[in-house]
Amino acid sequence: MQTILVICAAHSGYRRAGVEFQKGENVFAGDSFSDNQIAQIEADPRLKFVLQANAAEITPITQGDNTAGLLDSTGVSTALSFGEAIAQLDRNNPDHFTSAGKPQLGALEPLMQQPLTAKQRDELWEAHNALPDTTQSEG
Repeated sequence: MQTILVICAAHSGYRRAGVEFQKGENVFAGDSFSDNQIAQIEADPRLKFVLQANAAEITPITQGDNTAGLLDSTGVSTALSFGEAIAQLDRNNPDHFTSAGKPQLGALEPLMQQPLTAKQRDELWEAHNALPDTTQSEG
C-alpha cells in the first residue's frame, strides 16, 4: 500500500484542493487524492507532495524517547519520512551532513528506502527547515 506525505510549511488549518493541512508532515492513504487535487497540491509552493511505498500497518519502535525505526505488522522495516530520517542523523557526522549543512543522500536513502536526487533532497530540506524547531529548547 502506498501513502502520501504532504509537508505543509504554512500554518495549521491551511487549505488547498479541498483538504485541510496541519503545519508539518501530513500522511494520507495513497488513494486519498484525485489527479486534479494532486496537481493543485504540487503547484502550491507551501506544500511538498511525496508518494511513499508503505506497509498497511506501521508500529513505531522506540528506544527511550527516540524513534529508532518503523516496523509493519509483519515485523518488516518500512521507510521513514524525511523528517523522521533527519531525526536519526547526527549533524556532526560528515557521513550524515554535507559541509553546507544539508543531509547526505547516502544517509537518507537507506532510512527512507527510496532513491533521492539532490534536487528532491533540497526541496524536502527547505520545507523541513521552514517548520518550527520543536526539538531544541533555549537556555
